[in-house]
Amino acid sequence: MKKTNLLFLFPDQWRGDWTGFNPDIPLRTPTLDALGRGGVRFTQCRSNSPLCIPARACLSQGVRYGRNGAPDNHAEMPQDRLTFFQLLRAAGYRTLSCGKSDIHGHSRFYADDGFDPVMNALGFCDSIDQRGKLNSARAPEDKPGPYVDFLRQRGLMRDHMADYAKRREAQPRLSAAWPTPLPRDAYTDDFATRSALKLLEETPKDAPWFLWVNFPGPHDPWDAPADLLARTQDDVFPGPVNGEDGYDHQAIRRNYAAMMAGIDDGCRQILDAVRERGELENTLIVFASDHGELLGDHGLWNKSHWREASVHVPLFVSGPGMDAGRTDDRPVELIDLAAVFLEAAGLEVPADWDARSVFGEARVLQHAALRESHKDNAGWEMVCDTRWKLVQHDDGRRELYHLESDPQELHNRIGDALEIAAELEQALTSI
Repeated sequence: MKKTNLLFLFPDQWRGDWTGFNPDIPLRTPTLDALGRGGVRFTQCRSNSPLCIPARACLSQGVRYGRNGAPDNHAEMPQDRLTFFQLLRAAGYRTLSCGKSDIHGHSRFYADDGFDPVMNALGFCDSIDQRGKLNSARAPEDKPGPYVDFLRQRGLMRDHMADYAKRREAQPRLSAAWPTPLPRDAYTDDFATRSALKLLEETPKDAPWFLWVNFPGPHDPWDAPADLLARTQDDVFPGPVNGEDGYDHQAIRRNYAAMMAGIDDGCRQILDAVRERGELENTLIVFASDHGELLGDHGLWNKSHWREASVHVPLFVSGPGMDAGRTDDRPVELIDLAAVFLEAAGLEVPADWDARSVFGEARVLQHAALRESHKDNAGWEMVCDTRWKLVQHDDGRRELYHLESDPQELHNRIGDALEIAAELEQALTSI
């Protein structure tokens, strides 16, 4: 029998509580909702480092933050590290990537066709690797990458750059929540969808494939196309937790949700293409994200933080052998997806990796960390058992939260739950 195909749907900056299974968030994501209902939905998945390159470097290698070789977004994952992409390719898989992979560093030029030599070194047979949202508006003339090249050929690059320059000048900057001047088919997530469809079209049916679709959204800036914003214009979202600050949070959150709706459209197109190939029944489908988005909670934005809005991510797994409609509340780390894909391909997980099966014996603790000297909120390490979370800051401060009774992390319990804090601190030193 042909080996199981592997489809990895992976948007950038999609927070874990923003799914169609949260009745408080009015999302319009029917494709992903159906995917969650049709498989196993893991409610307690956390990123090992809530920042693009570190998170993806951990995932690619199946190791935790201290071993990933890429501590921040200024780093580049070492090319001599073993990745699960390499293991899949060696086992006969056609390994493919499109969108913003973010595993080779922001400083590297992007190949014209999106298949930079480093992507080959990291284990891919082919890729259409594009710049992220912010980098797309400041690409160099030399080797700007396929998406920027597409915008230039369409005569849209000047408008795109002018729009992003206007957003940078907005006061406050994150208040810039208006639609992109680009037509829908030229939007970054739609380009990533077409790239996925192209890679699938060029893939023969006589060999198994792994396709990693790295949607650049719903990462800021808040620039969803107008037709997507029209879907959310009447929706009302809960405001930020402990963080009212003068922003138009409804406009920002409608934009964030609109980008999610567009990504859902792309997922539908990709799943339809797999179905048309006659391969849907033999394809494992995983939906997750590298980290969340703080959205003004606790007065914070973007990611890089230990707060749940930043570190907690969605995870749906659907496909052959999955229990439809099952909810799994056990602790899962993002790196465990490396084990999911290897096991689905019939391969062993390297013994020295930290990744482990999400379908075997449950983890007891989750670990995350980030150290960035130029970030005010960085320099921390976290351990969590899904009930309690301990945060150890590099400056010696400690924080402890009981997530079951205080999911919004409003009450630091470090002073009145000393035994719990001591147990988690001991666990942290042993990781």
